[in-house]
This record gives sequence, structure tokens and C-alpha cells, in this order.
Amino acid sequence: MAGRVADAKLPEWKDAVQQASLKVREFTKRLQAQEASLLECIDVAYRLVLAEGVRSGIIATCQELSLWPPPPNPHVEADDCCFQDTSAPLPVIAQRAFNDEKRRDSHESFRLLYKKATTASFLVDFASEAGQALPDLQHYRTMLDEFMQRVEEWTAHSSRFHLCPLSRAGNALVIGLSQGGMAAETAKELVARRWSKNWETNVGTAVNVAAAALAVGASVAALRRASRPR
Repeated sequence: MAGRVADAKLPEWKDAVQQASLKVREFTKRLQAQEASLLECIDVAYRLVLAEGVRSGIIATCQELSLWPPPPNPHVEADDCCFQDTSAPLPVIAQRAFNDEKRRDSHESFRLLYKKATTASFLVDFASEAGQALPDLQHYRTMLDEFMQRVEEWTAHSSRFHLCPLSRAGNALVIGLSQGGMAAETAKELVARRWSKNWETNVGTAVNVAAAALAVGASVAALRRASRPR
């Protein structure tokens, strides 16, 4: 019975694939023609996806460094969600990111942001695969570089993280950034360039291999998700 139902739906499936192929070709032609309105949409999508990727990277790093949930901070109000201010100490950034996460969980309008980011990620990834050069937003590069500096300061003064702290933090940050898809590739390269030298000890090399394995695993999982029928 199941086979008959599948056979009956096969023409519909082929028609859907054909229609999708036409849309893909149309979209690619518009990209190649550098259509202004489409490029503007891609730019907005890129900013949204990269912002979400950096946010995910910050949260993942805070989790790795036992700052999630962070200890109560009397200097951070419950409605202070400005985790983007990476000039603040790491515990303050963690508390603000935690406040933002709680706010998203409690308000439907913020939950819709995840759906928008998912759609935007698909658009950015498609544009990248079609050969469209993605913008290099200096703001996020500066923000990420500053965040890594806060992590370095925190781990340097915490005896809990004496065993290759930056390798663990770097691995968590890269995996978190991976949620930004193609938009976060430059950001991940920035992490690798800044922290790779800290992994050159014997112990650091071993942890780096494990980190690379996890990163590859995350990439494979992402590819599998992308290849599933929608």
C-alpha cells in the first residue's frame, strides 16, 4: 500500500522538482545580473545570519567556560540584553546573553527571529554557492576579536581553566559560529588565526585534534540536514 501511494505521488514530486529547478535558474540569473533589489535582500540576510552566528558562538563559549547560566551579577539588570557590547568583562557578556536567551524563550516575536534567520541562512548559502561574493562586515570582525580578548582575560585569571582553556573555548566558539552557515566562514577563520598558536603545545595539539574532529562532525551533520528533503 505504501509503495502504491509513493508511486502515485511520484509525478507530483517530479513536477515540484522541475518547478524548483526553474526557480533556481531564475534566481541564479538575477544574481549574475547583479539585480539591486536582490543584492539588498542578500545583504540584509547576511547581516542577520552573521549576527545570529556570532550570538550562538558567544553562548557556546560561555557554556564551555561554565558561565551558563552565569552566576548572578548585581551590576546587570534583568532586562539588560546588550551582549553585543564586547568591551564588557566576560561574565557581564554572559549575563546579558543569558538575559537575551530568556527573553527570546518568553516572547513569541523573538521566536520568529529564529525562523527568519533560518530562511536568511538558506538565501545566503545559495548566493554563495552561486558565486556571489559575500560582504566582509568589519563590525562583526571587531566584535568577535574583542570577545576573544575577553575570553583570554577571563581564562588567564581563572585557575579552573589551566588545561588548554583557549583550545576548548575556541572549539566551542567555532561550533557555535557554524550555525551562521557560509556567512560565518570568515569569522571562523578569524578564530583559527588568533587562537591556533595557543594550541601548539603537546597537550594543546591533542585537544586541537579533538576539536577539529568535533568541528568536522558538526559540518557533516549540517550537510546531512541540508540534504534532507524539505
